[in-house]
Parts: sequence; structure tokens; C-alpha cells
Amino acid sequence: MTDQDICSRTGLPVDAAGHRCCHPNGELVQLYKALAHPVRLMILTRLAADHHRCCGDICSELPLAQSTVSQHLKVLREAGFIEHKACGQHSHYKLNAQGIALLKSQSEQFFQSLDSASHVS
Repeated sequence: MTDQDICSRTGLPVDAAGHRCCHPNGELVQLYKALAHPVRLMILTRLAADHHRCCGDICSELPLAQSTVSQHLKVLREAGFIEHKACGQHSHYKLNAQGIALLKSQSEQFFQSLDSASHVS
């Protein structure tokens, strides 16, 4: 189901690219969407353990084509979870502390709002 399908059923507005917008938790949705694949979680876990990794090293540890791994890296980069640095013909990736902090902050706010709402009678 596309964002446009969901918006037509729920009444949420869409932007020019057809993505949901103006939802109170829209940014949080996009962050979790970027995490919603086991390969991306594996990449983040390995980057957390090693601090930075070359794209080739990441690819060699996963049973996936280089193009598939690159696509997962792109999603994580666009969400702000990782940073990319080109070194000659190699690409190096590391965690982006600000992106991780944003996820934690947005998640905390969301769950606090649920907790507050559950205490209202």
C-alpha cells in the first residue's frame, strides 16, 4: 500500500512527491521506517561495534549483492543514522550521533505522550 493509498483512506495530506506529511509523528514514522529491515539493523550494530566501516567490508559480511547493501546504506544515510565519507575509490560509513539522538528524543516524546494519555480518565 502506498502513502497515497493510506492518505486517501485516512484523510492525511500528501506532499508533491506523494509522501504523507503534516502528521504529528511523521518524522518519527520516517525514522522507524528506515530501521524496519533486519539488514539495516545489522549494519547499524556493526557500525556501533567498529565505529566506522568501509563499504566493501560491510558487503563482504552480508549475503547480498553490493547494490542491495548500497541501497540499505542510502536509506540509513538519508534518515540521518549514518554518515558517509569518500576516501578515493572507497566509501567509509560511521554512525551519526545526532541522528541516533534524534531517534531517541522523538521516541521518548512519543512514548511519554502515550503514557500521559493513558493516565487520563
